[in-house]
Amino acid sequence: WRQTSGPTLRLGALSHPTLTVSNLQPGNATFVLAVTDTNGLSDETSVIVSILPAGSLPYDPAPEADAGQDQEFPVSIGEISLLGSGSSAAHDIVGYQWTQTEG
Repeated sequence: WRQTSGPTLRLGALSHPTLTVSNLQPGNATFVLAVTDTNGLSDETSVIVSILPAGSLPYDPAPEADAGQDQEFPVSIGEISLLGSGSSAAHDIVGYQWTQTEG
């Protein structure tokens, strides 16, 4: 993990999959997560976090559906399972609906 923009914040353990951030200050902060596998291949992604001033209205985001990455399977496998368990919400998710859009 590394912070690339925003107010000065205190970052926890940078080599873990979960980053703890404290000393919060209002503003937008950008964090970058880099991952490396045992073959030495790597990738990185970034996330922007908006930290609201004290007294702001609570942020209540819509749920975010996550069906995983695109996949390929040989027809001989016979059956596949797709996982929507990576979906997240500020409140309990009460329903899932899968729809085939092509093919």
